[in-house]
Amino acid sequence: MKTLLTTILLLVVLLAQSQNYTIIGKINDSITGNNLKGVYIQTVENGNSIGTSTNDTGFYSLQLPKGVYEIKFSTGHYTVVTEHINVNENKRLDKSLIQDIMFRYGKIYVVVLVVLVILSGLFIYLINLDRKISRLEKE
Repeated sequence: MKTLLTTILLLVVLLAQSQNYTIIGKINDSITGNNLKGVYIQTVENGNSIGTSTNDTGFYSLQLPKGVYEIKFSTGHYTVVTEHINVNENKRLDKSLIQDIMFRYGKIYVVVLVVLVILSGLFIYLINLDRKISRLEKE
């Protein structure tokens, strides 16, 4: 009888230690509010990378054992977001990601750069033209 009780107690302790909790959430764009597909959600547990990604509706689900984690949310053209959480129950963790500044304003930078190149070329052309006119006036 003692052996049976000890075995049951040991099983209960082992099951309690290995219990996983579910972290769920939705990821969206901070400006448009659109759900983001393919966002990678990653953490490290005991040196092993654990991760998942969002589906078409921006939803994700991640199973983690009890503990403290640093969870990273990342996808192309968006700033990586890191969240520290204590996992001791099932949780909902929604995030809004901010577009990377170069991606968001990249078109403006290209237009400004093109305009600057054109104006620089025009300025150099006018300087050379002025020099030629000055030489012709001296002759």
